[in-house]
Amino acid sequence: LAMAVGGIGGTGPGLGAPGIVTAAHTDLVFAAVVEEWGLAGGLGLLGLLAVVTSRGLRAATQARDPYAAILGAGLAIAISLQAFLILGGVLRVLPLTGVPLPFVSYGGSSLLTTGLSLALLIRISALRSEKARFASSIRTIHTAGLLMWAVLALTVGWWTVVRGPELRARPENPRPE
Repeated sequence: LAMAVGGIGGTGPGLGAPGIVTAAHTDLVFAAVVEEWGLAGGLGLLGLLAVVTSRGLRAATQARDPYAAILGAGLAIAISLQAFLILGGVLRVLPLTGVPLPFVSYGGSSLLTTGLSLALLIRISALRSEKARFASSIRTIHTAGLLMWAVLALTVGWWTVVRGPELRARPENPRPE
């Protein structure tokens, strides 16, 4: 219901009702983001997470040694998978899990580990090699990741644009029209 109320442009920063959403500050923060920022904000957040993943996988292919390449790919995949699990749950594509959304959800330990992962990816990208490592395998993973982000983007559009008017009109929607 929160994402449907957000629609394409959102209700505006601070004008939504995230308090109605259960655990909006932790597990369901994406629903609150889409309510206030709309489809554009939700797609923007998905795009930023996709760029982090893509750049991490690119750094892995250009890493100086095999260990750095595998570490970089693993860190990028971990961030991406963590985001996919919680976003898939919020968007009803997957069962809802208690995994925090990287860089967004409330939780100090999650933010710390994701920040350390990002720092390691930055360090790996600084130590480049002329020879690409595991390029074909990582390209396959990258393609799968792009498909995953596309599915999530289409699902956000489904809940905000296609099903939005129907959900906004439901009598159990506590938000004012």
